[in-house]
Amino acid sequence: MPGTTVDREFSDSLPQIIRTIPKECFQPQLGKSLLYVARDLGIVVATAALIVWVDSWILGPVIAILMGCGLGGLFVIGHDAGHRSFCKSTRLNNVIGHITTSPVFWPFHIWRLDHDKHHRHSSHIDKDTAWRPTTYKLWKRMPKNQKYIYKKIRSGFFFMGSLYTTYQLIKDGLKADSSPLYSDIEKQQVKFSLRLTFLTVLIYVVLSFYLAGFYGFICLFIIPNLVFHFLLSTLTYFHHTAPDVKFLGRHEWDAAKAQLQGTLHVGYPRVLESLIHDINWHVPHHVCVGIPHYHLRKAHMALKSSYPDDVREYTLNLEHIKAVTSKCHFITSRNRANPDLSWMSFDEALALEKTPKKETSTPINTTVLQGSEI
Repeated sequence: MPGTTVDREFSDSLPQIIRTIPKECFQPQLGKSLLYVARDLGIVVATAALIVWVDSWILGPVIAILMGCGLGGLFVIGHDAGHRSFCKSTRLNNVIGHITTSPVFWPFHIWRLDHDKHHRHSSHIDKDTAWRPTTYKLWKRMPKNQKYIYKKIRSGFFFMGSLYTTYQLIKDGLKADSSPLYSDIEKQQVKFSLRLTFLTVLIYVVLSFYLAGFYGFICLFIIPNLVFHFLLSTLTYFHHTAPDVKFLGRHEWDAAKAQLQGTLHVGYPRVLESLIHDINWHVPHHVCVGIPHYHLRKAHMALKSSYPDDVREYTLNLEHIKAVTSKCHFITSRNRANPDLSWMSFDEALALEKTPKKETSTPINTTVLQGSEI
């Protein structure tokens, strides 16, 4: 792991960084993309059939974990589609996006539009929509339920963050008609995604009960979806959070610095990386969203060769999990004159509560609670 932080001087522009990646990495291959869809659908269908066939409360939940990994893989395919890197056709990207994200209750267009904000403003302390921290003072002013959720998903229950994000996305989508965030075309897209998602999930639940009763509901629907959320939350949290990587203020934020130095590669067991289509090779994805998942490794190696001190690599183990979940709870201060965006833990915040720093009042933005996007 490089011993640098995002405070290190950095002068290259984002286009300069992108030019260090081989040109072939930016080319989607429709046949290859469709083969991955077939693979993931095969995993989901095969594990579902096996769950029904074994009809066992011992073996069923174990197989359901693999089914959840298959749903996670499908979502990563939808993630490519949302970034238009699945293929060159916008219409086919939308079709694939809806097919792959609707079963896990993620309305495709709502997620796509929100996720675009995350990429445009990655690591920006005011504008990023994924895992953006707040200060201890602002946390104390949150409603009780939001305080509880924030504390849990910033510590031992980080793997549940996307459940809250799902709730937020759907709630925002239901208000699309009156929302200034969407254009008229986007409002229609959002409403279509919502209707299709609700219909898909309804069919999914009914079919689960029809095939295997309550056992089917738990093993075909509940467990696989929980596994999906576990994967999505864990991946996204560690992609963007580490004790020695800070969010950036409005005056210091720079696209190149934020995307290259503020996004992290986290290594997982190879079999899991295969199931999730190497999305954990996340730095090149933030440098350029147009790279299909099957080119991320090659793009990562090119970036690492050109910027060895800026591409940040970790391995997900107990030591790393403890380091992140015990420290990365709050930013120290959002004082406009002298902000301090370094990390502060709950314990450190409590210790300093008797001598708090003066801080300019900032309206609470509950999007800091939103957890997962990939």
